[in-house]
Amino acid sequence: MNKVRQIIRLHTEGKNKSEISKLCNVSRNTVKRYLKIIAREQLNYEQVCTMNNHQLSRLFMADESHLVSEKVKHLHSLLPWITKELGRRHMTNKPETALTK
Repeated sequence: MNKVRQIIRLHTEGKNKSEISKLCNVSRNTVKRYLKIIAREQLNYEQVCTMNNHQLSRLFMADESHLVSEKVKHLHSLLPWITKELGRRHMTNKPETALTK
C-alpha cells in the first residue's frame, strides 16, 4: 500500500500521470484508476496516510470481477471450442479458419 501512498503524494506534488507511472513502476492506467478512486472518495494525501493497509486494500483492491469486458467474456466462451479444434490433426494448417466459428 506504500505504492498507493506514493502515487497520491506525487500527484499532490504536481507530477503528471506519465511521470508518476515511471517513478512508481506501474502502468499509467493503474495511476489513473487510483486517482479516480481518490477523487470519488474525496480523499487527500493526509487522509490516505492515516489509513492503515487494510483500509487502503479494501478501497483500492476491491473486487473487480464485474469489470470484465464483453470481449473477454466472449473469448472465455470460445475456449472449449478452440481447445477442441486445436486437438484435431492438421489444424495448424488452417490458421485463418481457427476463430471464424
